[in-house]
Amino acid sequence: MRAAVVREFGGTENIRVEELPIPEPGEGEVRVRVHYTPVNPTDVMLRAGLQAKAFESIPQPWIPGLEFAGVVDKITGAPQDNIDVGAKVMGIVSPRRAEGGAQAEYVIVPSGDVAAVPDGLSLEAASMIPMNGLTAGMVIDRLEPDSSKTVLVTGAGGILGGYVVQLARRAGMSVIAQGRASDQRTLEELGAAAVITSDDDLVAAVKRIAPEGVDGVVDAANIGVDVEEALRDGGILVQVLPKQLPETTRITRRSLSVLEAYGAPETLSEKARNAGLEVLTPRVADVVPVEHVSQVHEAVEAGGKRGRIVLDFRDRGDRAS
Repeated sequence: MRAAVVREFGGTENIRVEELPIPEPGEGEVRVRVHYTPVNPTDVMLRAGLQAKAFESIPQPWIPGLEFAGVVDKITGAPQDNIDVGAKVMGIVSPRRAEGGAQAEYVIVPSGDVAAVPDGLSLEAASMIPMNGLTAGMVIDRLEPDSSKTVLVTGAGGILGGYVVQLARRAGMSVIAQGRASDQRTLEELGAAAVITSDDDLVAAVKRIAPEGVDGVVDAANIGVDVEEALRDGGILVQVLPKQLPETTRITRRSLSVLEAYGAPETLSEKARNAGLEVLTPRVADVVPVEHVSQVHEAVEAGGKRGRIVLDFRDRGDRAS
């Protein structure tokens, strides 16, 4: 099978496609023929060696990828959530395991780590929902929706930020979204009550809308301490890529890791239902054959795209159809 692999940390030339053996599922596992998997910033961090310590005990080659969509190819044991061979599924997987992550032609995961693709959603779009969507759901939990009525989301034009806007709106929050001027229409469509462009003084613009400060801030843009002035006393700051910040008692800081999504005992179907992921709007920036994975890493590192670039693992004949 084809897989995007890293054998040595470094530049974009260090991720390439290799042929590896097709894995066999163990008891309680499913094998998925992967069609699509997005390249997330975490995958770039893996390749660059920014997570090197976490991979010290994991044998090479390292296979990136957190989420995928495809078709169930084989099941060992009883199917869960009525998902059987031939079903179109989306799933999550940790690259921090000997079998590697999602960027391979075949992926084996516990049967509870796949969910049926919602009706009307393409496989390439579905590949972007599981990990990014569950991360956004954890963000909402950290905000305590019963007490956070007004929330600022920085970097709202990105995939995670946009998902947070949608789930916060679903939870009854009023969302102030920070993004580019070109993001305004999209953010309004996602449910933002107000949009602040990147050219504005962020805190001053927030205070014009919420003079006492907002109840919560989701710092998807990783701005850090400067954005805390937008919070009221006792407000909550949620960091997804935590920075080391000076201590404060004025507000509550909370952080999370995408890897926490693996810890809960529920199946992916239950997690998706509980988090309300059916409201999400995936934005596919481009679909690129896996053979061009190094160029995709270059594009992700360059930044500026709205939406995710998705790797296409289908056979060449299927791509042409």
